[in-house]
Amino acid sequence: VSGGDLTFLAAGVSLPHPDKVKTGGEDAFMTYHGSDGWSLLGVADGVSGWSEKGVDAGAYSSVLVHGARQVATQRRHAGEAFTAQDVMAEAQQMAKVPGSATFVLAAMSPTTGQVDIASLGDAGARVVRAGKVVAATAQQQHQFDMPFQMACEAFVTAKYDAAQDAELVAVPAQEGDWVLLASDGLYDNMDDQDILRVMGTVPDDGDDLFGATKNMARLLAEEAHRRSQDKRCETPYSIAKAAAREEKAQFKTPAFMRGKTVGGKLDDITVVFAKIVSNNETNKPSLAAA
Repeated sequence: VSGGDLTFLAAGVSLPHPDKVKTGGEDAFMTYHGSDGWSLLGVADGVSGWSEKGVDAGAYSSVLVHGARQVATQRRHAGEAFTAQDVMAEAQQMAKVPGSATFVLAAMSPTTGQVDIASLGDAGARVVRAGKVVAATAQQQHQFDMPFQMACEAFVTAKYDAAQDAELVAVPAQEGDWVLLASDGLYDNMDDQDILRVMGTVPDDGDDLFGATKNMARLLAEEAHRRSQDKRCETPYSIAKAAAREEKAQFKTPAFMRGKTVGGKLDDITVVFAKIVSNNETNKPSLAAA
């Protein structure tokens, strides 16, 4: 199947931080699927520090993903193309509420046959083909635990980031590829090998492709949640934390004296998972949530 005949078949799940179950957490996600094959996935992660100022830290991320879906819908109704970065920029302009968020979007264009990704901050994306990660975004941080984040100018005095600062990745699509978007709650607790291991437990060659996609998203989120509560496992976050601590130390500790920093990181965990399928497939669900 050629790239121009392909689209996303997507599902998503969000598990809030254990202390934020009542409010639903501060992450948000969306998917959009047009009848002509144009598709969009998105995950935004509200920066929790705003809650200390009495601001709903999840409001901004929710407005961002709803704005992204609105932009994609309006563009296609007008017969206009879009890129992930285009949508990200317009969604930021539309989000007129206090707060800030990291944001990742992936667009599927039947015109180019590419998966087009824009990622700002420490949310991120992976493209998996034949059991291997063939494309990945990098975490963008000003310093440890301070990711790039977008905001509305009217509500901030400090410097903030924008869609023009996002990392851009483009991958020629192939039928059968998997595309993963997630907040840092996943990537802080699971590395790529952990992700591939979980993916390997779910058959993806059956008749119920949407069921397999939903199951994959759920299993990844649940495994990240389990690891986030494990005080003894080594995680990407614990490794990064140890490296940051070592970098700040006035005197470097000899390697043989270093103790490991271990343990997961409690956080909201949001996963959007998509299979790249032929656009001729029928009954492709499209989900939107925040």
